[in-house]
Order: sequence, then C-alpha cells, then structure tokens
Amino acid sequence: MNKKGLFYWIELILLIVVLIAIILSLPQSRDGFLASKDYSDMQKLGFSTLQSLDNIGVLENYTNTTNFMGSNFTALSINIKSTLPNTIYANIEYFNGTTCFSENGTLLSSCGNISRTKDTALAEYTYAKLSNTITIDLYLRRIFG
Repeated sequence: MNKKGLFYWIELILLIVVLIAIILSLPQSRDGFLASKDYSDMQKLGFSTLQSLDNIGVLENYTNTTNFMGSNFTALSINIKSTLPNTIYANIEYFNGTTCFSENGTLLSSCGNISRTKDTALAEYTYAKLSNTITIDLYLRRIFG
C-alpha cells in the first residue's frame, strides 16, 4: 500500500497540526498543578504556624479563659502575622463554638464572610486547652502572586 499524491500530504500536515495542538495544551495542566501545590503549601504553612504558636503557649496566653470577648485580639493578630513571611497577606477569624470574631475582636454576624479570591488558602486550627474549643481560620494569600 503506497499512498501518493495530495491526500498523503494533507494527512501528514493534519497529523502535525494535531500533535502541535496537544503539545501546546500541556503547560496549562502544569500551571494548574503548580497553583494547587502552592495552595496546599500555604495551607500547611498556616496550620504549622498556628500549631507552633499553640505549642509555645502564645494562643493560650492571649486568650481569656472565662470570657473570650476579653481576649487580647491585637496581640494574637500581631503574633500570628509576625510569624508568617512578609510575602503573605493574612486575615484571621476566630470561632468559639457559638460566635465568630474578626481579627480585631469585633463580633461577626456569621463566619466566613472574608472575601476570598481563587488564590486564597484557608488554614483552620482548633485548640482546646481552654474550657471551650477555639477555632482559628487563617486566610492566606500571596502578595506577589
């Protein structure tokens, strides 16, 4: 079977065009993987930051055990944000089982009202060294990303 003529060259050119289209679509999947990995890495960073602050007693020191509203939210926020790299922007939200608080201690009508973009990672950490469990939601986003 010997193909000769115009149809042979048309099939060959069509095959080359299809191969080029497949090759050009590959970097998009790689970019998606890298974005997913970056999101996962930021989640791990946020969780390990909160866990290390809990292990050295910072979270417990600035939290009021009898009245959570009386906690030192400014010191908590400063300690959490100073532990993170300068290239990451963080929003903090606290939940004591019944009520949500912003990072400066004001009451929120509901949890999760922080505006999030697709590159915002959420690290959630719960510590229970108090009479009630406290959940800290740390919303992380790269400044230069």
